[in-house]
Amino acid sequence: SKILKFKNKEEKTPDILIVIEEAHEFVSVERRERMFATISLLSEIARRGRKRGICLCFVSQQPSHLPYEMFELCNTRIIHKIGSKQNIDALRYSTGGIPEELWRQVPNMRTGEALISTPYLEYAILGRVRPNESKREFI
Repeated sequence: SKILKFKNKEEKTPDILIVIEEAHEFVSVERRERMFATISLLSEIARRGRKRGICLCFVSQQPSHLPYEMFELCNTRIIHKIGSKQNIDALRYSTGGIPEELWRQVPNMRTGEALISTPYLEYAILGRVRPNESKREFI
């Protein structure tokens, strides 16, 4: 809420991306009732913040544990390899417009591959990111 208030006052500041790693630990279906205030605040930030350059990114290896409201806040989905039918079904249910052929590829994706669904593309695509060619470590 402090970030939202700050962006309301200081409109010319750079855009902000808030990444919530392991989102299923932060907000979960199992704790939905106790986390009503948190889910409401995230919804407000997602809806009002977009216009002000505040973006939310939820990262989870277990999307089936996320409350459905979290999926409603996400426009773009980047889906990496997931083997669990339960997790794939949660994504399938909340992500429209992806052909079954692409869903069948999700459990067999390799490192660097992702299924990308966004309103900016007419169709979902299977994307590949090249491996890092740098040999630097611990930098």
